Amino acid sequence: MSLDEQIIELKTAIASKEMYERKLAEAQAEYREAFAKEKELAEILKKEKRDVERLESLSLFNIWCSMIGKKQEKLEKEKAELSRAEYNYRIIKTTLSDLQEDIEHLQCKLATIQNNEAFLDKLLEEKEKDVLALDNEASLKIKSLNEGLAEKHAQMQEFEEAIAAGNDLLAGLRNTLVNFEKASRLGTWDILGGGLLIDLMKHNHIEAAKRNLEDLKYLVDRFARELKDVNFSLNINIEIGGLLSFSDWFFDGFFVDMFVKNRIDDARRNIEEHIGIVEGMVAELSEKQEVCKTEIAKIEDEKRNLLSK
Repeated sequence: MSLDEQIIELKTAIASKEMYERKLAEAQAEYREAFAKEKELAEILKKEKRDVERLESLSLFNIWCSMIGKKQEKLEKEKAELSRAEYNYRIIKTTLSDLQEDIEHLQCKLATIQNNEAFLDKLLEEKEKDVLALDNEASLKIKSLNEGLAEKHAQMQEFEEAIAAGNDLLAGLRNTLVNFEKASRLGTWDILGGGLLIDLMKHNHIEAAKRNLEDLKYLVDRFARELKDVNFSLNINIEIGGLLSFSDWFFDGFFVDMFVKNRIDDARRNIEEHIGIVEGMVAELSEKQEVCKTEIAKIEDEKRNLLSK
């Protein structure tokens, strides 16, 4: 690799320093917020467990509830609240784990950039000797072209990261859609009297969709953060909160088959709409990436022609 190529590569990496510093600060802030939320949800979970244990144990309160015929009703209610508490706690633990991985990745990136900055200083000393051998106009032009290349390569990297985040989100949405489609088909059979096996299969796919939904919140937030880095004009606002609540209802099993089928179909259509939105955004990002590649090739040709004179 030539001296110029080494300088361009290092400046490209260093140009991303501000972006990675901002991402790290955002990830650390999100982690602190999620950590506080985890503590809050842990206390709620403990309380709900105590409530269930109190109703299941032999106590005066338990005996009194049995005498007035309210024990089973109250126990079912407390178990439902415990299930929701366990579900919410599992989501926040997954979020904390994902954010910790992001933080470690960004810290590694910044450490590499710091090493690159030190190495770039040495290369620039060598480059200065070569530049001094050129006339003033040519040396200024080469410097300008190198800076342009570094900027464009940094943009390329940001587009790649945004596209990767978009594709990860698409994969999550499509996995969710598959499970909702299967649950919908089985829901039709269930309404027609499919029996216990069909009902169990339906709820297995509902549970799988619920796990998919747990991952979507992080994937949506990650894609939105990456879009900011490329100054993308389109806005993404995939609201999955309702779907998460919907999965809670499934978990509790409170709805009759017909109502459950309608909710499954609503969620399926919602996911299909989101897939179309994200596919369009990823396609536009890819187009912008191709434009950036063309601009890089143009600058490289101009630099090559200048140095060939």
